[in-house]
Amino acid sequence: MKLIVLILSMTSVISSIAGDKYTKNMEANLEELYAANSIEALQNVANKFDRIASIEKDEWLPGYYGSLAYVWIATREEDPTQKDKWLDQAQAMLDESKVIKGSDTEIVALQGFIYMMKLTVDPATRGQVFSQKAFAEFSKAVQMNDQNPRALFFKGQMEFGTAKFFKADTSPACDTMAKSLELFDNFTPESALHPNWGAGFAKRTVEACKAE
Repeated sequence: MKLIVLILSMTSVISSIAGDKYTKNMEANLEELYAANSIEALQNVANKFDRIASIEKDEWLPGYYGSLAYVWIATREEDPTQKDKWLDQAQAMLDESKVIKGSDTEIVALQGFIYMMKLTVDPATRGQVFSQKAFAEFSKAVQMNDQNPRALFFKGQMEFGTAKFFKADTSPACDTMAKSLELFDNFTPESALHPNWGAGFAKRTVEACKAE
């Protein structure tokens, strides 16, 4: 009996150490992700998240953040062909997270972000298909959790882009994005590792929207 208790105690300690290592690695990589200011830096941190994902096969967040890093690379990429490749990598990593987590408001919102960026590669030919896909994902994410600021903000962004394209009134879209700022102010992530990004960009976008 004493041997069994000892083995269980050692197993618990080992699991705790492994969990602490995962948390520390994720925290370090998140800090690097948010500080990255170039394609090279973002690609480097995306690779780190990919390595964590290959080890921590039950954790969905490494794949999620690796995907986000690739989407952010795509926002900086000027070459359409290369932008598509970055987004394909983002999709591949997000698909891995979907297998682990299933349907989650943050995953769904990021899927919409990928579709939105796919649209920007070639708006003339992709506009109709990918705008519908992005709208559907953002709307679904809001329905799943109407307190998710990223979902509401991106939904407003899509509304703004659509209104601009059809030369319609953009103020309703600005209002939607402005409402997301309230959600950002009151948002509390599930843990220090869970998604809590986008507030700064949302604020700058709303200010620019109101200035038009």
